[in-house]
Amino acid sequence: KPDEETFIGSYSFAMAGERTVFTPEAIMRITEFHPLNRYHSLSRVVPANLASASDIESQKAGFSMFKNGFRPSAVVESDRDQVDPDELKLMEKLWNEQQVGSENFHKLFPIWAGFKIKEYGFSPRDSESVDIAKLNRERVFGVIGVHPGLVLGSDINLANAQVAEHATRAWTLAPIMARLAGEITFILPHWPDAPPAEAHFVNVVPANLKLEAETERVKAGAAAQRSQAVATLVIALGPEAGVEVAQAWEILPDGVEVSVPVVVGKAVKADPGVVKRNALVVAMRDLAYSLADDLVSGRISLSDWTRRMGKEIEKLFMAQYILGFGELDRKARDQLTAMTGVQFKFLENFRQQIADNPDWSAERIGARAYQYFGASVTAYEVGAARKVTGSIGSVDLPEMPGDGAQDCLSKCRCYWAIKPNKDFTLAACTWTLDMDPLVKHCDTCLLNSVKWNPLVLPIAPGF
Repeated sequence: KPDEETFIGSYSFAMAGERTVFTPEAIMRITEFHPLNRYHSLSRVVPANLASASDIESQKAGFSMFKNGFRPSAVVESDRDQVDPDELKLMEKLWNEQQVGSENFHKLFPIWAGFKIKEYGFSPRDSESVDIAKLNRERVFGVIGVHPGLVLGSDINLANAQVAEHATRAWTLAPIMARLAGEITFILPHWPDAPPAEAHFVNVVPANLKLEAETERVKAGAAAQRSQAVATLVIALGPEAGVEVAQAWEILPDGVEVSVPVVVGKAVKADPGVVKRNALVVAMRDLAYSLADDLVSGRISLSDWTRRMGKEIEKLFMAQYILGFGELDRKARDQLTAMTGVQFKFLENFRQQIADNPDWSAERIGARAYQYFGASVTAYEVGAARKVTGSIGSVDLPEMPGDGAQDCLSKCRCYWAIKPNKDFTLAACTWTLDMDPLVKHCDTCLLNSVKWNPLVLPIAPGF
């Protein structure tokens, strides 16, 4: 609403059929923000115009200085008792011809015997005229809050430019955005039926992702080295003594437990979830061989076999994930899509090989088809790991059982035992062997059980 005295009397906003009136003091110009008056916008060309005008005026001053007969600040002296006036006039004539004007700047002036020139350098006024352009630009951009290295330097390298940009964002933009966020938070409750909310500007000062990634890599490397040292102590000294020494050496943080299988005769107390995980895989064996027999006997086509295998793989991966995590949310579906996508590519290659080799037996096809169902243990492990730390964050495990990184491929029956510390900042992740005497562990899994016993990893915040 216009006002004769203040120009703007009020602002009126309509939202969801409701109209709200705000005083000018409640409205802030977020776009084209004016650092000296938050109620009026400032065109981005204004500071540039001021800097350009300052440069032009400085150039005019310098041009006039030479145009008007700029002379170096010096005195001609003589030790003679008397000086011939004609000689002085000749000296002045030669001086004006050879020294005055910008074209004669820094020329040598030959002077005859009995005279000498005493230089005094630039006067303060002349010196100021040389640097006045830079001075004025710094003042203009200083008011706006822009680091001089960002726009004023002519020989700024990339590193200094990045520092200047970071300083401008951190010390100029960030405080302004924080103040704006506070004002917006104050305004939000005035909207009808508005839920409680706070305004925040995100990523005003971008994170140094490269530095953070390098830092995390160094931390992960140090954690792996500590884990290997702990594993060596546990194997050499036994579980209790090994853990005690590791804690005394401060390579095993307090509150992190080492998972050691408890042997009962020839068996081991297995994780109940892992037992069910393995049972789901075994239950699919008959189906894998049955479908292969139907394919070879001609009861179903190769396309039907491929489609049926894809559906069964998808259902089994979903069942394994739910068994490990407990539910199927959006993130679970995304993770399952990624895992099954890999299997579908393998399945398509397998389909092509079957088409190229019509003499393959049902036994051969069924044995390989069963491996696709065996790979579903990865879905259980992903879900189980998320269940342990899902409410607080996640751990970046180097491998997953059954993901193909082991020599036993999808036949892997190992599992991760994950135990967070009391502060939920670190997790002891132990690669645990299935001690069923019928399970034959490959060299990779045996090495993993020694190398990662435990693997201490940071719990990254997030879901």
